[in-house]
Amino acid sequence: MKENVSENQEYSSMTTKEYFKMRYDKIRSNLSNPIKRKVFANNTSEFFISIFRAVLLFGFCFIILFPIFQKLSLSVRIPADIANPAVVFIPTQLSLMNYRLVILILNYGRGLLASFSLATIVMFSQLAISSIAGYAFARLKFRGSGIIFVFLILMLLIPPQVLHVSRVVLFTNLGLRGRILALPLLTLLGVGLRTGLFIFMFRQFFAGLPKELEESAQVDGAGVFRTFFSVMLPNARGIILSVGLFAFVWQWNDRTFDMMLNLSSDSFPLLPSRLVGTAERLPAIIRIHRLERYVGEDIANSSLFMGMIINTAALMVMGPLLILYLFVQKQFIEGVERSGITG
Repeated sequence: MKENVSENQEYSSMTTKEYFKMRYDKIRSNLSNPIKRKVFANNTSEFFISIFRAVLLFGFCFIILFPIFQKLSLSVRIPADIANPAVVFIPTQLSLMNYRLVILILNYGRGLLASFSLATIVMFSQLAISSIAGYAFARLKFRGSGIIFVFLILMLLIPPQVLHVSRVVLFTNLGLRGRILALPLLTLLGVGLRTGLFIFMFRQFFAGLPKELEESAQVDGAGVFRTFFSVMLPNARGIILSVGLFAFVWQWNDRTFDMMLNLSSDSFPLLPSRLVGTAERLPAIIRIHRLERYVGEDIANSSLFMGMIINTAALMVMGPLLILYLFVQKQFIEGVERSGITG
């Protein structure tokens, strides 16, 4: 304690030049010692690495979060602000009228229910087929399984648009085009949206589990199906959550299969399809609900106003996904890590 007080008094009596000279001499004396020189080099490298890491993370966060912040800023502006050069991020007046307008354009209540129902059905269909197939490729070795798995991986390289015409003809002949049953059926047949990737993820996960789990179940007299459902699946909660979230999100945002099977309609509106037609529906919605006074005739035909409404609609379409991810992010990251580095 007394040494610290005397040292502080000594520093206070120094001039700035004397203080920096004293610090320079101390660092120089430390560098003459090999052990202290190595410690100094390690501390210096860790300091610059931490700065580089912080700058890199800040850059990534900015790239990811800035578009969302920009959409939020646009969604709460009044139409008059789009022509005001003084308004950059903070609007002059907060308004929820853009959200009300988008709710009418998207038929948001019914569209949210329809999109959620279809994505949930497809998610469970993907989990059922991909978990069984992944377990078979990982544990049930049979002649030709390696070749079949190679062809399965090659499916990931084929764009779904290549098979668009043949699938339209097939489902039209079967009378399933325009029916919601068509998409779960396509998924259960193993040719759904990114089913090959989900099978690969399950295969990697099951291949990384210890074989003693299966052997202990077989000793107890369990067969293949009982081992799978009673032993393997309970240990696959992380990968199930990851695959389920992937399947849900990709189906929620999908437009290819929707257009191919003609699923979206006025009675069953899907939000991505309604989002594509936002620009065409906007003038009719303004006219029907008599919103010209709020918007203004000169602004209603403006491309900037159209962009503001489309940004608001996009924010409302992806909003449920952002809320969903907040609840499952920890389990999702753990599942991706385990499925990607094992096997």
